[in-house]
Amino acid sequence: MKKTLCIVFTVLFPIFGLIQSANAEKEVEYNVYSDPVNKFYLKAPAGWLPGDNKTDIVVYIIVETPQNDPVNSLNVQKIPVSFPGEPQPKEAIDMLSQQILNDLSSAPGFAIGRDDYLTTPAGNARMFDVKYSYNGKTLRQAQIIFYHKDALYMIAYTADFDTFNTDIFNTAINSFNFTE
Repeated sequence: MKKTLCIVFTVLFPIFGLIQSANAEKEVEYNVYSDPVNKFYLKAPAGWLPGDNKTDIVVYIIVETPQNDPVNSLNVQKIPVSFPGEPQPKEAIDMLSQQILNDLSSAPGFAIGRDDYLTTPAGNARMFDVKYSYNGKTLRQAQIIFYHKDALYMIAYTADFDTFNTDIFNTAINSFNFTE
């Protein structure tokens, strides 16, 4: 019996190790992206490609593959805001966050995994992490929203649920900062 257990553990232990390492997030190399117009910088995955849906609000977008399939994209949006009196950054952040969450809540399979306030090198922010279905795919999206000089900046990382790499989002938000 001891010999049989020893053989089973000897054969299965390396197999479990392979399964665990296959599910680990893959190592990612990063480059620093600097935006001289909007005066921010962040680290983004090296080798990813510029997205083709840049707008006045979406000031930076990169995707892993030209077809963005599987979904794996990182973008920065800049939303100008104005206040009738003194700036109210937290209120502006909360209003945009709530609007985004309300819009996403109608998607099939919508669930909030996290919704927190945190402090980053760029300042105080609100971060949320959601899951939803879109075009038959289950996606995970993490977003963080900052206020800086009359604008809200939002970093969004979206990926297929099974391939979401937390390190990509954490590296982007922890490296994001303003040049002035």
